[in-house]
Amino acid sequence: MAQTHFETVGKKQCIVYKCHELQPKEKVVPQVIEKILLRGKRCSLIGQSDTDILFWDERLWTFSSKSFIAHGNALHDHNPLDHPVWITSESSNRNHSHYAIVTGVLSE
Repeated sequence: MAQTHFETVGKKQCIVYKCHELQPKEKVVPQVIEKILLRGKRCSLIGQSDTDILFWDERLWTFSSKSFIAHGNALHDHNPLDHPVWITSESSNRNHSHYAIVTGVLSE
């Protein structure tokens, strides 16, 4: 995954991983998020559309028969700070993430 940074609220930096070329991202992304959470860090999952948000919302609940990743999303939840994993189509860092995973190609 390619890594870069973006500026967040309060001028803090967040590590961003761009994985739009990663295959199969449906399996890899949940594993990366689990590792981030095990470190006690927060994560944003950034897609391109509402369809992406709904896909990842379902995927994080069902990616494993033994576990799930609790999360919130910009379509159904009102307070991003309540969620260590936030699914959105915005590049803003509304849940004060330490990491962001970009699953599609975003315009700069």
